[in-house]
Amino acid sequence: MAHPAASSQAHSAAPAPYSELARELHDHAVQQLFSVGLELEAVSRSIPQPQAEDLLNVVEVLDSVVSELRVVIFALSHPRDIDSIRRRILDAVEETHLAGLPTPSLAFTGPVDLVIRGSLADHVTELARRALHMLGSRLGGAVLRLTAETGHVELDVIAPRGAAPFHELGELGFTPDSAARRMRWSEPIPATAP
Repeated sequence: MAHPAASSQAHSAAPAPYSELARELHDHAVQQLFSVGLELEAVSRSIPQPQAEDLLNVVEVLDSVVSELRVVIFALSHPRDIDSIRRRILDAVEETHLAGLPTPSLAFTGPVDLVIRGSLADHVTELARRALHMLGSRLGGAVLRLTAETGHVELDVIAPRGAAPFHELGELGFTPDSAARRMRWSEPIPATAP
């Protein structure tokens, strides 16, 4: 089966099977993984610290897998011709992949498609494209996270554990967090986003 992000013709020709697959992934796989993560977190509170930390690392990986599955579910259930910030970011990451570069994991938090529109969406898309281009071959294992919440939008680029931080993103207006693994760009959401 063709990858949905790589084959818009297949997606346009047969949306019902893709939507059904997306629903199955959400209703079963994502929910089960989420449940396993919660159980592992509970177990981590009852075991010694070194093992608990290892278990919490596994939970972090599960959270990442759930986020990636949610991105796939979105790609399967939304046609390519619908203009949304998620679709734009997915397309930017696909361009990176087609250029032969590693791609980051993606995560979306909050109502990004409802509040990041118009010129703000244009700006966020261009910023993501420039960040992806700037980091190039260093993207393997990284996470690109777009968040919309309480009056602001954030675009985070998170370096993998043990990798050099992405300080060069400072040129694009990103700032490091205290641990320096995450570089963050943030902007208020206009009161009436166009």
